[in-house]
Amino acid sequence: MDRNDTIVNTGHDTDKNVHPLKKKYHSRVFSWGCGGLVIFFILLSGTNYLYNVLIPSKARRALPESASHIQEYFSGGWNSDFLRLIKAKLPKEDYEKYAESLGLTKHFDESKNGKKLRALLNMLFGGDQDWWDPPDASKTTYYDYVKERDYIEALKYSNGTIYYFATSW
Repeated sequence: MDRNDTIVNTGHDTDKNVHPLKKKYHSRVFSWGCGGLVIFFILLSGTNYLYNVLIPSKARRALPESASHIQEYFSGGWNSDFLRLIKAKLPKEDYEKYAESLGLTKHFDESKNGKKLRALLNMLFGGDQDWWDPPDASKTTYYDYVKERDYIEALKYSNGTIYYFATSW
């Protein structure tokens, strides 16, 4: 087929009626379109990961200046499943202010909340960091539990150390 040949379009999109260069163009656009979507989702998940790694979490930013020996762990992806652990030294007088700054107002009480909530507040997380050694939930434990969203957030205090975790599954 040379440059002066014309292609007659009968109204049917068959391979005979589509110019060879047009075929190449469409397959290239399709390839770039699919590849572009894959790249977009990779960048999206990478951005979420970088955001959670490079920008301090709300819980870390809320720590009072008196906090020291801060350790933080985050695990999560582009979906809503995540785990955040924070352990830090904190004077007892700053503990309640820290809980308030996180919006945690409920205190754990086994006689009111039951054993199921106790189990959630004391759950162990797979792949925990060696430094993560929280005490069992007690009356000093602040928490927020949203059953419908499979979300729990808790703050515990023991011997001058706070233990904060937030997780969704």
